[in-house]
Amino acid sequence: MNMMPTNFDRQFKDYVSLNDVIDSPRIKEAIDANVVKWELLDPITKEASTDSWAYYNKETGKRICNTTATHRIGDATHGEAIPRWMEAVERTDKDAKFRINHADDSSKIQLTAWLPNQTYNVKSLKVGDDIGMFALYRNAYDSMWSLQTNVHQKRILCMNGMVAVDKIAGTTQKHKGNINAGIGINTMQMGADTFLANKDLYNNWCNERIAFEDAEIVLNRLCKDKHTYTVKYKDDTNKSKLENLMRIYRDQVQELGDNKWALYNALTFWASHPDKTGDARQSTLNDGAKLINASDRRNAQVAALLRKTNNLDTSTIHHNLVGS
Repeated sequence: MNMMPTNFDRQFKDYVSLNDVIDSPRIKEAIDANVVKWELLDPITKEASTDSWAYYNKETGKRICNTTATHRIGDATHGEAIPRWMEAVERTDKDAKFRINHADDSSKIQLTAWLPNQTYNVKSLKVGDDIGMFALYRNAYDSMWSLQTNVHQKRILCMNGMVAVDKIAGTTQKHKGNINAGIGINTMQMGADTFLANKDLYNNWCNERIAFEDAEIVLNRLCKDKHTYTVKYKDDTNKSKLENLMRIYRDQVQELGDNKWALYNALTFWASHPDKTGDARQSTLNDGAKLINASDRRNAQVAALLRKTNNLDTSTIHHNLVGS
């Protein structure tokens, strides 16, 4: 799509070839492992314990991780799923580059693919406002993650490498035994179609002003604290969270103007950076996997909000959000 050098070419130099990822020790071990599930023995009675199971590499006898009696990998081993996901990525962009985001002793693995030929520029007030397409593989044997094959779009926020991420397509399959490890091919096609369609939407948002009060109504929707809501306290807004979101929004307005593109980017920044918005728990900040999950939950909230407002349509905002 866009063969000219972009900010992504400069910022994502650490992405490597497909062969480099496959040949890395942890990924090679994960793909080659013959994964089996064995029941553990009680350390005292030496009898099988119905509550304790683990996944092992059958060839080496190495324990990969503990698991539960109901957790079933089926065809969702890394050896089955990673090659199929990589094939789907390369079908979409033969020049794709890859990076290992998380690899935990062959149990939890997250990979990202950058598709350099799938890039376009948004005509906003910011020079070089590039949007790039990325694919994600995520899978874990320890119940932390389901098998996930997602397509994201990323926008570079500044030259220090910070990006905002928005999920535009994805498939999640729980480890119940009946899993289609090749479903990522359809996900990639859906993501590519959505990625292209969004270009016109974003360019339109750059020219559509939104009142500050309406932006606050949208952001306030993300601040409803169900845990503190009672009949006595009818205003269930998390004030601290709203202040953080409004600060993020004002920063975007300074750079992009008081338009829907600025509001959208405030939403995606909040979703993709739980560690930088001042409203995440410390236990989440200290755990890489939990931080990933927190971002996923926020992205789901933003996606639901965009659907509820019909992509930030002003009349829909007033109809669906005010007083609800």
